[in-house]
Amino acid sequence: MNRIRLSVAVAVVALGAMACQTDLTSLNNNPNSPTQAPAAALFTNAVATSVGRWVGAGQLSGTELFAQHLAQVQYVEEDRGRLRTETIDGWFTNAFVAELEDFDKVVQQGKASNSPNTWGPALVMQSWVFQNLTDFWGDIPYSEALKGDAGGPLKPKYDTQKDIYYGLLKSLTDASAAMKTGSPDPALGNGVTSSTIRKLPPAILSMRRACTGEPGSAR
Repeated sequence: MNRIRLSVAVAVVALGAMACQTDLTSLNNNPNSPTQAPAAALFTNAVATSVGRWVGAGQLSGTELFAQHLAQVQYVEEDRGRLRTETIDGWFTNAFVAELEDFDKVVQQGKASNSPNTWGPALVMQSWVFQNLTDFWGDIPYSEALKGDAGGPLKPKYDTQKDIYYGLLKSLTDASAAMKTGSPDPALGNGVTSSTIRKLPPAILSMRRACTGEPGSAR
């Protein structure tokens, strides 16, 4: 009988201790599930997504519909100069929550590991996406964008296109200078080799020239 009473008392104490715990979110932590994706996987996915979005069939057909180079009999809103919500999401919202966010994570990981040829290519590609966005929409979130995870604004302000271009010029200059100081990151994978790194400076120069309307300011 004493043993039964002792067991009941221990059980009551254990339940009381459990009831006093207020942090139940730790129960959702899965030690077998990573909470951070590696830079190589993020970079690969972001490149494929951004290229598909901005030079893929959707973008080409969309702009050709606006210019009346093409016509279609299904989903005719864009053919008539009206943007559907799905179209706006595809060319605006989704770019922020997909490739721009992925590139930002690669930049963070690369800088944390002091690997300029990890974060440099990611910053170049991120700048390319921002350039497409501002060329397409004009004023967009830029200086305060992608900072929500770090406690930044969840409703970032819209920057003027001129300020965005000057911000992109600085990002491209920083990336170009940084990538000269190290060797390609083999973990980044998917063609980001020494040959690819050597081809980036001309691409960066072209983007810098496209971002400026003032003679000589992109040099």
